[in-house]
Amino acid sequence: SCAPFVSSAEQSPLRTFHFIEKSMNQSEARAACRENYTDLVTVCSEEENDALINLINSRVWIGLQRSQFSSKWSNGDEVTFSALTGSCGPKPCCAAMKTNASWESPLCTERRNFMYEFN
Repeated sequence: SCAPFVSSAEQSPLRTFHFIEKSMNQSEARAACRENYTDLVTVCSEEENDALINLINSRVWIGLQRSQFSSKWSNGDEVTFSALTGSCGPKPCCAAMKTNASWESPLCTERRNFMYEFN
């Protein structure tokens, strides 16, 4: 959920984010996050988005899933912030953060590195 956050490796009762340099499709990345940590990253604000780009060196999956008519975070949270560019069209797609802080809308079957959060 959208609690205050800290960046990678800091110890805190708040959310912590980590970048994983392992190429997977979105459902594989989400399963790995849920098995070992909490979930793919949920981005709640522009401030968070700006902080997260300092942790990545490539395009990474985040927890946003989209259809033609709606968007939701993989943990069920409502979407309160978005940096999406582009459109899914009629096919479901997911979101990946780019190194310039914008988000793209690739098909969920494409392969990307990913970011997870735990709290």
